[in-house]
Amino acid sequence: MTTLIELAYTTAGGIAGAAVTTYLSRNHNRRQLRAEVQRQLLWVSAVRADVCDIAPS
Repeated sequence: MTTLIELAYTTAGGIAGAAVTTYLSRNHNRRQLRAEVQRQLLWVSAVRADVCDIAPS
């Protein structure tokens, strides 16, 4: 009976650990994507400002 409890405990711990790892890695990936979008928006904004300096609307 003790072996079954240990097996259940180990299995539950493995599942919980995998869920936490997946959650954290997904959040990290989202942060990276969000930062890349922010960089691109800043670049577009800078280019637009330069174009407006050359030919104001």
